[in-house]
Amino acid sequence: MTFSIVARDAGSGELGVATHSRHLAVGATVPWARAGVGAIATQALAEPAHGPSALDLLAADASATESLSVVLASDPLSEFRQVGVVDSEGRAAVHTGARCIAFAEHAVGQDHVALANIASRPGLADAMSAAFADTTGSLAQQLVASLGAGEQHGGDLRGRQSAALLVVSGNREDPIWSTRADLRVDDHGNPIAELARLLDLQEVNRYLSLGLTHLFAGHVAEANDALEIALQLAPADAEVNLWNRLARETGSTVAHPDGEETDPRWAELRRRIEETGVLDAISRPTTDQG
Repeated sequence: MTFSIVARDAGSGELGVATHSRHLAVGATVPWARAGVGAIATQALAEPAHGPSALDLLAADASATESLSVVLASDPLSEFRQVGVVDSEGRAAVHTGARCIAFAEHAVGQDHVALANIASRPGLADAMSAAFADTTGSLAQQLVASLGAGEQHGGDLRGRQSAALLVVSGNREDPIWSTRADLRVDDHGNPIAELARLLDLQEVNRYLSLGLTHLFAGHVAEANDALEIALQLAPADAEVNLWNRLARETGSTVAHPDGEETDPRWAELRRRIEETGVLDAISRPTTDQG
């Protein structure tokens, strides 16, 4: 009782799923993805085991079509299921069981598949597919835009409740941060809009985390670049502002060039950070202030 899109970004190789339902916590059941392997949505009368089972088959070099065929072959309720698979090469396979509740449909496009059941009117999957193809930006942004198009087309006949986004790296050997996005809105009056808001917040956090990684590694210029982007995205965020000031002070001959913290909580955090000595461990020129 859901509409979803499963896709691969041809440039980065990232794989992901976005989903929406008039059902509590759709993110706990529908979306599945594994870095460099594939992405899957399992819905309608959902069988969550189809997600990891199909991913295991993809990891063993089965194609999207082969993995889907295998998991459905032993499923006595397959005619009530809806499953979409995209593998690491962008090949898509989809099954919409003949006994899924109308309107149940799917649309396959380049590197993606959209699927829906209990849609308020026909054409929802086509609308999602078109929006995915027409949207620029990251894979996560394309996926959320596709959900929005599905909602604008009429969405779930029963209304709105939950949404989720899962995006992973296209590199199977990616050692860190292979999950690019894992966001869930479990119960909300406008879950797709809330998912989009969380994605914006995650982008801020991504650049903040990147900046801190560079800063603690002693790469001050790179840290400043990443933290500046975070600041542009969230100019009022107190923590982003604090780390920007600390990064600019690193390597400066002027103590606290952008002023002291005015909020006592952030002033206390500054003190605790400085107390660890982590900033002193970063190469910092010192001169006699005389």
